[in-house]
Amino acid sequence: MKFDCDRKEFIDPKTGEAKTFYWPQINCHLQKRGFSVVPLRCLLDSGADVTVFPIELCGIFGVDLKKVIKGEMEGVGGIEVPSYTVSYDMHQMGIIIPGLEVVVKESISFCLGQHTPLLGRNFFKYFEIVFQRGGKAFEIS
Repeated sequence: MKFDCDRKEFIDPKTGEAKTFYWPQINCHLQKRGFSVVPLRCLLDSGADVTVFPIELCGIFGVDLKKVIKGEMEGVGGIEVPSYTVSYDMHQMGIIIPGLEVVVKESISFCLGQHTPLLGRNFFKYFEIVFQRGGKAFEIS
């Protein structure tokens, strides 16, 4: 399936010029115990080792932070933030892309300060993902 990237515009703080870039984002559904719970718009992030979601989503899934693996996750610039990792086996939480009927059964980390849901390389191993030259589209199969 082919998807268009989301167009984002910003002002370069150094030059004051308007710039455009494209984010490879996709609609997905999180499911818990086989039931679709939350539709999300997620960023495909080949630089992220794992899938990372905002910590605020824990409440929607009924994830008790006292019962999951707590750690630190290093982000851009080496900044470490608290993270809480939920294994698929423990909570039966999966990710589905509409039209691609594969349930991604991987751990999901929830982090403080994370605003955009990221699908990391543990998500990529379920699919062949091709980013089009020019960065305006991508394909998942």
